[in-house]
Amino acid sequence: MVSELILYTPGHSLYTDTLITYGITRPLVKILDESEELEVLGTGSNYVIRVRGLDLERLSEAVTEQMKKDSARFRRELIFVTKSEAETYLDGRIGLLSEKDVSNFISKFEDEAGLKSFLESLQSPLHAQSEGKIVAGKIAKSKLKLPLMPTSGKYLAQDMTMVNKFSDDKYYRVCDYCAAFAAAGLCYGALTAKLEKWVIIITLGFEGKVDGAVIKYTLSLIEDEVNALAGIRRGTKISDIGGPAPLSLELSLATDSIPLRTLLQSMLCLFTDTAIRGFSESNASWKALSVKFDASRAKSGNLQVRGYDEVLLDPVISALADLMRKSMMPDLRERIKKLLRASRSKGPESGDAITALESLFTFFQTRRISDLYSFVRSYEVSMDRLYKSMKYKHSLSKKVCSELISLSRRL
Repeated sequence: MVSELILYTPGHSLYTDTLITYGITRPLVKILDESEELEVLGTGSNYVIRVRGLDLERLSEAVTEQMKKDSARFRRELIFVTKSEAETYLDGRIGLLSEKDVSNFISKFEDEAGLKSFLESLQSPLHAQSEGKIVAGKIAKSKLKLPLMPTSGKYLAQDMTMVNKFSDDKYYRVCDYCAAFAAAGLCYGALTAKLEKWVIIITLGFEGKVDGAVIKYTLSLIEDEVNALAGIRRGTKISDIGGPAPLSLELSLATDSIPLRTLLQSMLCLFTDTAIRGFSESNASWKALSVKFDASRAKSGNLQVRGYDEVLLDPVISALADLMRKSMMPDLRERIKKLLRASRSKGPESGDAITALESLFTFFQTRRISDLYSFVRSYEVSMDRLYKSMKYKHSLSKKVCSELISLSRRL
């Protein structure tokens, strides 16, 4: 009989538990037949991870081995570095934690007995019953830093008109392994957009059931991004990159010009066909979870949350899946990139580019011709202004317009 392990993430918050899930599952997709032996259920507040064919001993060994291999990566990506210290765009990619914090996380992964005990405790959904906003104890010793749980801070926009249960002076405390796995999840399962003082962390959460293949697609997106950033020296302009620019750089240049919700939806359009297909075919509802930090305070450790958002991605995923079946994604991606670049130009085309993006994503949700018209009109005006001195205006092709119109008939 094939053994099955069931692990319950603690339920600290959707954002934190999503990171913990990616931290735990990344070593597993390296050794499992992911489509059959790994399954993750998102409940809306935490995740249930089912692992077939591994006992607790082998699971612990797999996690320990992978974490030891990745310790240098954790240091390189998580620890804050100045621009002068960063050699490539990968150095300090997250850059919101201290060297002491990261060293503590790594030491926990090197403690094989402690790691096994933690994973064993996740076999019960009651792991976090002694964690939260309590006085430090034997179990909940770690203060959960804002990059690992932004909702543990005092000020959130949605709480300004009500009593905020997180507004007292107590820290949200967890066990060392909850913090360590959340930090690992930042490396394995989060994109970063950075520009000057701002850092935006983006991860994908879900509610419903996905198999290991979909988890692998999601993790591969980040791994591909990491590999691309490692090959680009800090300060290199997008125009000087030979080939498509990493998604992080495209997004980072637009962080102060495009509303965050629109930026997150644009990001999804630039994902690979394989990832979009996996999201579409899964039995899950997907959200982009994002938090914006004032990175100028990262060195002092006095981070401040400047925004947190959860954006439902299902309407965009559904529309992109339909367009992908018509082989329209390469053309659409190029148009999205042009709009992103126009939006950050600070010229007269910027406002029309943002309106075009917002109208496109509204159309994906409503499938109304009026919203599609707004997209086409704003796109053409923006491109006319951006390329007014050039003969070729980068207009939408008849084929793209025709396929977008056909979406309105697929309600």
